[in-house]
Amino acid sequence: MQTTLTQKTLLYALLILIGVAIAGCEKLGGPQNAPDMHTIPAAMGELVAVTPSTNPHQAVLWFRQADQTIVALQVNTSRGTIYSATVKFPRS
Repeated sequence: MQTTLTQKTLLYALLILIGVAIAGCEKLGGPQNAPDMHTIPAAMGELVAVTPSTNPHQAVLWFRQADQTIVALQVNTSRGTIYSATVKFPRS
């Protein structure tokens, strides 16, 4: 009976160690986990600044177009998506 108790104790200890090892593992990112990046058209102009948004994982990209118009484009950096709404500030 002593052997069975020792075997059970070792089995439980092994199961606990396996559980701790699995819980401590972190999934590695790879090309299959890359976000679906949308391209930013060259017509947006020259990128002049990036500012963080009030929402997490979002930023505002600021572009200057050839006619000196300023364009703001909001992006989600965690998903790699661009919001369709842009803001234009024409200059006189």
